[in-house]
Amino acid sequence: MIESKTARGCRGPVIHRSDYVAELPTCESATHASEPAGTGKPVSPVPPRYWWLKRIVIVSVAFLIVLIGVRLWWGWEANRRLQAEIDRIIAAGEPIYPADFDPPPMRPEENAAKLYLDAEAALNLNPTQGDFVNQLASEYAEIRKRLDEVEPFVLANAEAFQLVRRAGELKKVDWGGRVRSPAINFLLPNLSMHRHMSKILSITATYHAERGNDAEAVTTLIDASRFSEAIDHEPFLITHLVAIACRALVVHDIEHIVPTLAITSKTRERDGSSTAAPRELVFTLITELLDDTSLQAALVRAMQADRMILLDMAQMIIRGDAGIGSLASWTFAPPSLLERVLAFPLTPMIELDALVGIRFGSAFVDGAGKPNWPSALTTLPPEPSDWSPLERLTRPVSGIVISSLGRAVFLHFRLLAEMRMAAIALAIRLYEVDHGRRPDALAE
Repeated sequence: MIESKTARGCRGPVIHRSDYVAELPTCESATHASEPAGTGKPVSPVPPRYWWLKRIVIVSVAFLIVLIGVRLWWGWEANRRLQAEIDRIIAAGEPIYPADFDPPPMRPEENAAKLYLDAEAALNLNPTQGDFVNQLASEYAEIRKRLDEVEPFVLANAEAFQLVRRAGELKKVDWGGRVRSPAINFLLPNLSMHRHMSKILSITATYHAERGNDAEAVTTLIDASRFSEAIDHEPFLITHLVAIACRALVVHDIEHIVPTLAITSKTRERDGSSTAAPRELVFTLITELLDDTSLQAALVRAMQADRMILLDMAQMIIRGDAGIGSLASWTFAPPSLLERVLAFPLTPMIELDALVGIRFGSAFVDGAGKPNWPSALTTLPPEPSDWSPLERLTRPVSGIVISSLGRAVFLHFRLLAEMRMAAIALAIRLYEVDHGRRPDALAE
């Protein structure tokens, strides 16, 4: 049967069969340049359906949702691990935050640091004498040649030396600094002057020994030893290294003056020299050389402070107080918009890096508490120079902050060995004064 009608906008006939319906290809849906009746204008084609684009969009959105979920889980897990390690350190009673390193409260009259600072301010040096000190420090042969030049310098600073001696009688030390975030920017303005004062004390001790005033020489060495210990009360590795250098001057002074050191004998009548070092002073110096408690505590504290600095830097970035670019510039400015965007996916990596750095620092804290270098060496982790390229890439904070701590630990234990040798040298000299000969064995 053939019926002529318009179906769905078709102008041509539609043939209906019992088994199919066929539309002639004159329908507007299949015509690309037809005109609607009575308008004379072309009709736009029906656009194709972009199924692939829709699928890509759907898959992309789903993938993004998965990524955000993974990021949130990763961030939760990284934070959990980092906080668990921090809690472990706190439970052990160790400092981990900047304020944990604040010294205990003390009265001004108990504080040795004030007297030491007054002594440094009282130093009477002209520019020429300042250069003179740097040239003569540890140059014992040169000091012996220039004793006439050293003498007015020593006499002009008698007030400063008395202040140092008074400070050495006090046990508490507070240099006035309070570490706060960003801890790595904490200033240590007095270290250079501390080093200078130690050199002056070293030259003065050598001067007194060369002039035959061994009592004053030993007393000055005790003053210098206590001053070095006071320097170590600021909790930083650089401070500990300066204190090591200052203590090394004491040890080297002993090495040079001990062969001819005059010491009062057990029977004072046999030695009428008033300038000989009293035996009790020599025993005091030996005791302080063998007591490494404060030195060991200072190394442990320095390693704990190094660990604290790394965590503080990481947390500044995690909290949004500083941008990632701060790791390179050390400016610690508020993050830019780009840095905020980058921080979201990278924050878990920084937290896990902080965890790595804290564990690295804790290994050095443990090593610092060992009695000698061989035992400490067994606990120290590989240095950053041994890290693989992947480890360096995934450690943006620890890779910059962690330094070569192993060298510092070695210098510390080398000084301990030198201090013990200096104590043995003084003991040998005491034996020689009492018996007229050196001992045949150390057991004597």
